Amino acid sequence: MDVESLARGNQNAQHLAQLIKQMKDERVRVVLVQPWNDLKLAQRVAGEASAKVMVLPTMVGGVKGADTYIGTIDYNVNTLAQALR
Repeated sequence: MDVESLARGNQNAQHLAQLIKQMKDERVRVVLVQPWNDLKLAQRVAGEASAKVMVLPTMVGGVKGADTYIGTIDYNVNTLAQALR
């Protein structure tokens, strides 16, 4: 399933339905998005699949609290740990 196409705006109803079904089948618990991705779409898909959405920056300053390289790594590790509890 091409999840990355969602970020490029290539989603359609059939693709979303297939993605949500696959997420349910595989018991996906977390959807990770980058700060510039479509958060509303991720929340919609995650909500229908009973998953959480977590924003993970891939660069320093990508989100508040990730102001250094180590700060970004700490932010991501803590965010992932919280999501998987």
